[in-house]
Amino acid sequence: MNILKLPFTFKNRLNDAESLNEIHLALNISFYTSGQVKYTDASGRSKIIEFFGSNWSIDLLLKKGADTSFSVFINNPKKIENQILTLTKKINTKITADKTFEISILNDYDGWFKLD
Repeated sequence: MNILKLPFTFKNRLNDAESLNEIHLALNISFYTSGQVKYTDASGRSKIIEFFGSNWSIDLLLKKGADTSFSVFINNPKKIENQILTLTKKINTKITADKTFEISILNDYDGWFKLD
């Protein structure tokens, strides 16, 4: 009788979990608006999601060393002056990138604001 060995055991799953980072991506805008958020998901593909409001966030589990891009395109149809946009990236509760942008009033829309 042959015993079939499975390649994935419980121990391997624990090791896989240890090789993951919890990534938190967030944006805060000083006024209510709409726009699009672009980020890299767990499979390495770019996702674009539409949002409405003055903030947006997502939590992801990614392999250590995985590239996580994050950018935002916003609408400012009323051309509201003196407004700011803040993008934040946390890895395992530690802020690794935080950038604030001043929003131009020259156009009805502005973007893509990128977090490096």
